[in-house]
Amino acid sequence: MPNTPILTVEDIATFLRLPRSTAYKACKDGTIPCVRFGRHIRISRQKFLDWLASK
Repeated sequence: MPNTPILTVEDIATFLRLPRSTAYKACKDGTIPCVRFGRHIRISRQKFLDWLASK
């Protein structure tokens, strides 16, 4: 996972070893915390790590 404060869905899919479509679905249904900017989805690295730690 890149050491940047903002991640993409592709970054999350690669890190979790999931298909991109599954990662997109998890973002869409609110399972993974994310922010949408038009057609773009971005995930805060810290919020993602907090979410992952809580699972």
